[in-house]
Amino acid sequence: MYITSIDMGYMAVCRRGKYKVRAFSLIEMSIVLVVVGLIVGGIIGGRELIKSAEIRGVVSKLDQYHIAINNFVDTYSGLPGDMPNAMDYWSTSCFDLPSRPCNGNGSGFVETGATLWTREPAKVWHHLGLANIIPNHYSGNEGGGPTHYEAGPGMSLPLGATKNSSILYREYQGSNVLMYLSNPTDWSGQGRLSGLEAYKVDKKMDDGDMLTGKIKARRFWMLASGCHTGVDNSAVYDLEDDSSESCVLMYPTSF
Repeated sequence: MYITSIDMGYMAVCRRGKYKVRAFSLIEMSIVLVVVGLIVGGIIGGRELIKSAEIRGVVSKLDQYHIAINNFVDTYSGLPGDMPNAMDYWSTSCFDLPSRPCNGNGSGFVETGATLWTREPAKVWHHLGLANIIPNHYSGNEGGGPTHYEAGPGMSLPLGATKNSSILYREYQGSNVLMYLSNPTDWSGQGRLSGLEAYKVDKKMDDGDMLTGKIKARRFWMLASGCHTGVDNSAVYDLEDDSSESCVLMYPTSF
């Protein structure tokens, strides 16, 4: 290897300290940190905006369908899904088979029944659509097979405002209630919201207490944690739970 005069000159300059590698100044480092902070803050802020929009969407959906059910009862003097004379109004367009009749049993409760094929929650949204109270998207049968209801156009339930969610209307502990659930869901109700999300919906619509008021909640029965802390009459929303998807929200109607 030969060392040229150019190499010797470069080494001489380095030895004399005249060759310098320029580093970032404090001002430049500060600018970089500010930009990084703005990017991170924007990402976090964007996620919060999306979450806030989803909460508003859940509130809107529950209110929308609560009003729709009230309007149906005022018009037809019966509950959608339960009315025993639905065929008198929609004989040519109501989904009706011997094993999956269009009519409900008129008990005053939207009952789950012995088998999914005859359960009234599958008829609720079909009746509302036939009455032109909501868009007529729903099939009147279970839509997801013999063990699950499925949400979406052509299925049995409406979609919720959050990913993989649905809204079910059924009797629960002596009241007819709107439930905010997963999609697909079985009749027992699989949760879709975290404890913090459920609390925010409850706070917007009601009192923020999962046991009182018009909005109530419970943990999906197959889970041992999430949604709330405490048990029975001492249960409160778990505000540290922001991801469990274990809460089932319930919005009773007055009939």
